Amino acid sequence: MQDNDIKKKVEDFISDKQKTTANRSNSFKSLFEFVLDSDQWTSKEEKERKADGLESLIFNFSSDFVDRYLARLFPRNQRTGVLEVGAKVYKDKKGKMITEIMEIYRKHYLPAILIEQGVNFLIGGAGCLYYPQNPTTKRAEIMSLDPKNCSLAWQRGELVRFAHEEKFTDGGKEIIYIDKNVFVNILFSADSTYELEVKDNKFNFIPISWIPCFPKPHNKEGRSKILQLMDLDCEVNKQASNFSKRVDDNTVPHTNVFSDKAKEGDYKRGRKKVSYLGKDDDVRQEEVSESNIVLEYLDFIDKRMRRKTGIVDIGGAIKAAISGVSLSFQFSEMMDLIGFMRVFWDKGFREMNNAILTYKFGVGEYDTDPVYNPALAFDSKMKVEEYCLLLDKKLISRKDAITELRAVEDPDDVIAKILIEDKMFEYLKPETKDGLDKNKKIEKIDLTK
Repeated sequence: MQDNDIKKKVEDFISDKQKTTANRSNSFKSLFEFVLDSDQWTSKEEKERKADGLESLIFNFSSDFVDRYLARLFPRNQRTGVLEVGAKVYKDKKGKMITEIMEIYRKHYLPAILIEQGVNFLIGGAGCLYYPQNPTTKRAEIMSLDPKNCSLAWQRGELVRFAHEEKFTDGGKEIIYIDKNVFVNILFSADSTYELEVKDNKFNFIPISWIPCFPKPHNKEGRSKILQLMDLDCEVNKQASNFSKRVDDNTVPHTNVFSDKAKEGDYKRGRKKVSYLGKDDDVRQEEVSESNIVLEYLDFIDKRMRRKTGIVDIGGAIKAAISGVSLSFQFSEMMDLIGFMRVFWDKGFREMNNAILTYKFGVGEYDTDPVYNPALAFDSKMKVEEYCLLLDKKLISRKDAITELRAVEDPDDVIAKILIEDKMFEYLKPETKDGLDKNKKIEKIDLTK
């Protein structure tokens, strides 16, 4: 096929998906402005309010939602404070597969990519992981693509065609196109000339993981969780701003003196002041009489937003230690929603891990799972005691215990280190009633092996 024919095929595909891509792009743009730029008043509203001397406050609960969910979607290691995601590889006898996956994660600094795509996922409704094979090293590269500019075609739930268009500041652009047969890269310069590169797709899969947020049934387009908060966010901004003006006007109450004879200055405020008022005279101060009603209304909206998102505000509420079960129950709604979100992230990680192992070890059937750190704090002592009991009763293996307790660490590597240390410090164990057996020779350990 000639270069012009390939170029036309790619551009026709992008054109065919233009409506869907444009809708997604517009939705991303408006939602990002609303959440990240706090653009929650229209220019007309701001102009009218400024003319009336009104403040335009922005509370932006939507931003709090994104921050809290992102922190628990990819939680940090509670012991080290490092954000990390690991993997579990089944039938990995020599541990080479898990080593390859973790090396690729570290080399391309996966946590930074996950934060960027996590924001896309929560605000725009979709994330995108791209992991092509490096032509030189023949290993995987993990890249972060902008979901706004992705064109996708599906067949029976499987991604069969993909294109990504990125525009440059100098007027040029780059198009990446992939299907089950070819990789195409077209680089356009500002004067519309282009360079085209075509390679065979020998792996029979597209190295893209499309991660939608709560898509409609039989649909691959995700739905932003911010859409359910926008109207409530705007209502809080409006009512709180209006109330702020009334509070400001009445911070120093207006004093009204009701008298037929008293003159200005006869009533004085402050300590040890003397007021010259008659028997039937009266003094009243204007107050914000609707304060409680407004505050109750704002509190109602705040609770409604938290109920929709499952966010629990327990700041200052915990007065004593509580059990992990009780804490989990308090956060159950939020964790259930995160569990649903991870269904799509789990699939993406499995696809990415499969590509990483295919590039390194060849085409095969690779069975992996992502491993996350716990999103909630737990009682380490109680957890360890529970696993010690399971190990003592032979209800769990040491490898599985390490996998579940140490999250993203490689259990084979941990067990190997434990065995080496046990052998190193074996001479410290007393072997006679009087202490050490002096006749026993201490075997030297080669730690380089």
